[in-house]
Amino acid sequence: MSVDNSSSPKTFTVKFNGAPIGSYTFYVEANSPSQYGQLDTAAISFQTESTITSISPISGSVLGGTILTITGTNFSSTKNDQAVKVGKYYCDILTASPT
Repeated sequence: MSVDNSSSPKTFTVKFNGAPIGSYTFYVEANSPSQYGQLDTAAISFQTESTITSISPISGSVLGGTILTITGTNFSSTKNDQAVKVGKYYCDILTASPT
């Protein structure tokens, strides 16, 4: 990612696809400190979390194929951002929403 050297404050969004729930730390660095001025090089931390409030149905075939509905908060509306495992198997995501 590149940021220009205009004087306005900078913000950026990082898309952290399919990140497992947990704490993460990243750093901001300048390729050319003399051009962009001083940057705070302290680590920036964030927490990823989602809350599951219900799963239905609560049982299905041991052979797979049961379509699950998982309801909660802090999900993404992009299917590829989700990661769902049942046991040791990842599931295909058919639809996605924030809830």
